[in-house]
Amino acid sequence: MLTCFQTSVISSVMFLTAMAANLTLNTIKNAGSELRRMRGRRS
Repeated sequence: MLTCFQTSVISSVMFLTAMAANLTLNTIKNAGSELRRMRGRRS
């Protein structure tokens, strides 16, 4: 059996992990579009 404390810690860790994953994906997407824009300007 999990205690309320353990359950809340696990859920908050999962939430933070999901947030970090979303931020990372957004950063990669933004970096990719910036690179594409820079390449387009050069050519």
